[in-house]
Amino acid sequence: NRAKLGMSMFRIQDVYKDRGYAYVEVVPGTDIDAEARIADINFNVQKGSKVFIERIDIKGNLKTRDKVIRRQLRIYEGEYYSGTGLDTSRRRVNMLGFFEKVDISEKRGSRPDRIVITVAVKERPTGTFQIGAGFSSVENFIATAQVSQQNLFGRGQTLSLMAQLSSLRQLFSLQFIEPYFLDTRWYFSFRIFNMQLDYINFVRKATGGDLTWGYEFIDDWRISLTYTLENVDVTERGGVRIDRLFSDGWTSSLRLTLTWDTRNNRLFPSDGHLFQGSVEHASKYTFSENEFTRL
Repeated sequence: NRAKLGMSMFRIQDVYKDRGYAYVEVVPGTDIDAEARIADINFNVQKGSKVFIERIDIKGNLKTRDKVIRRQLRIYEGEYYSGTGLDTSRRRVNMLGFFEKVDISEKRGSRPDRIVITVAVKERPTGTFQIGAGFSSVENFIATAQVSQQNLFGRGQTLSLMAQLSSLRQLFSLQFIEPYFLDTRWYFSFRIFNMQLDYINFVRKATGGDLTWGYEFIDDWRISLTYTLENVDVTERGGVRIDRLFSDGWTSSLRLTLTWDTRNNRLFPSDGHLFQGSVEHASKYTFSENEFTRL
């Protein structure tokens, strides 16, 4: 089976490339016994010498800063060449969602044991402005607007402002995300919001915000802790009290979240998975009037 033979060759090459042998060649030889209909296969491995990465060049990023791309790479200047590191780097740069195309090429360096890696990208627009309007028999006129920039000033940060207005609902939200705080693996974000929902028997107003710190302890895995402070005011109508459904007062909670993200593109995913699990707790120990534990 030539397809399986070719795949075996590539897998053997990958083993050597992950050990620094960038120019390894695997040539299969066959000894055929025609009468017994048996083929003996001999893989001749010409691994050559180990190769160091002399330089990594970034091209095509007119807006995005070099560091935004480099911090996604899993190959490093001065270290041995790695085939898996190269593939992982390509995937992680593409995951950002800032580029239409990501190409990684290789060329020989200043010496036989040196190699130069070039990461060429083609940027796509990352700012969006959305506005919409409609009519509902329940909410009458509905208007929505959102302004978002996923790559703020080319730093890889996110800033978004959203508003929704109708006769029964008003929502305003501002969010900022810094995925690599001070160029470390620490994640930082904050959000502030103001919300009013008009139900049949009561009006619920909520104002507050949250602050999140997270850390990417392994590639694609992040753990984060979010503190939320929210004040809820419930105004009753007609003397009807819906106990504990919408408790008013102050909520001060902590939420621990574990995230596994293997999407091939954060903004326009077509493959991969995003799993999240969290536990949120509010009690007298977090200085909260409303007490609950939410999974």
